[in-house]
Amino acid sequence: MIELVYARTSDLIQSAGTTCFVGDPPENIPPPYAFVWGPVPTEYALTPAGVDEQVDLEFHVQVVAKEAASVLLLAGALKLLLRGAVLPVEGWRVFPLRVTGSTDVQTARGVVEPATDLYPAWSTLHLRLQATKENCP
Repeated sequence: MIELVYARTSDLIQSAGTTCFVGDPPENIPPPYAFVWGPVPTEYALTPAGVDEQVDLEFHVQVVAKEAASVLLLAGALKLLLRGAVLPVEGWRVFPLRVTGSTDVQTARGVVEPATDLYPAWSTLHLRLQATKENCP
């Protein structure tokens, strides 16, 4: 289920015009871009038959751009896009995504972006996913 949410989050970001990947992006991708990552969920609410009933976890969208100011602009736009988004998954009641926070913008000091001669920068948006299995006893 979570793999579909990651993929649908990436698709939503791409539909808004930002290149996006699930997991680590390929090497040598010029910024701006984003990638979705997070844990494999640990199921904690199981029926006696072993069927998952709930998902409640935090996952992340890493935002990368040519400079810190561009990261802030793109992260702000993605925050608005993702806040309240509902990513349907068959068999699950998926609640609207919540943006729960972000990291400070960080700048890579070891690598210069060749096209701009600037250090690339990034920030991470934290999202909360909650869902319940439909038709659980």
